[in-house]
Amino acid sequence: MQVQVIGCSGSQPGGGQACSGYLVSTSTTRVLVDCGFGVAARLTGLLDPADLDAIVVTHRHLDHSIDLLGLFRVLWAGEGVVAVHAAADVDDALLPMVHDHRRDDWERIFPWTTVSPGDTWTVGDIDLVAHASDHRVPTVSLRLQGPDGASLAYSSDSGGDDELVACARDVDLLLAEATWQGRDDERRDDGHMTATRAARMAVAAGARSLVLTHLRPELDPAVSRAEASAVYDAVVEVARDGLAFTVESGRGIPVAVDPDREPDPQ
Repeated sequence: MQVQVIGCSGSQPGGGQACSGYLVSTSTTRVLVDCGFGVAARLTGLLDPADLDAIVVTHRHLDHSIDLLGLFRVLWAGEGVVAVHAAADVDDALLPMVHDHRRDDWERIFPWTTVSPGDTWTVGDIDLVAHASDHRVPTVSLRLQGPDGASLAYSSDSGGDDELVACARDVDLLLAEATWQGRDDERRDDGHMTATRAARMAVAAGARSLVLTHLRPELDPAVSRAEASAVYDAVVEVARDGLAFTVESGRGIPVAVDPDREPDPQ
């Protein structure tokens, strides 16, 4: 199983990076997880969105959902249909931005399933489980497992809690938001994590590797990585548009694709 970073900037685009969007794939299945600002344009440079098997949207905040509108337009022009699995309120947030005369097309192009914590489902050969997330609006964290048992947990936006630890228990890769740096336990309770807290979640869950994502665009990724590495002694990476990680059962995750930097020695 592979996860490719389409976008990862926290809360707003910045530094040329799009917001949250991750392409999870096997040899037969492609699932887009989240679809924030800039994701539609970047995704169409990689594949025809009609080739997706599903789109999962973890919550209604626009840095995770707004470019579903862009994909709708592309799919409408090409007569494509892609199933959407989304947390509560996502459809209600986006539908008012669809022209009245296109709302029937929206329902046709995006067969919609509302996802709640505890739900399990399968897309192709990828099994998914939704967990509750500590965030300000209805949000799900996700656990995904490929056909060979390789496992990925995605925090989405989360303040970090026991439910995230359960979601990430013994996963091969934890893709964890790390919106902030420093001031971990004393930070304001805003439904986001520091790099240190994300690392603590990885340690508590026994995750085999950690990728930090959703950093605010003004932050230095090297600082976030250092803060996480001070707590967590396995593989730590920081997401960036274009990175792709191969997720293999029972081992840490090397960087498979990085346009600018060689992977660290394992």
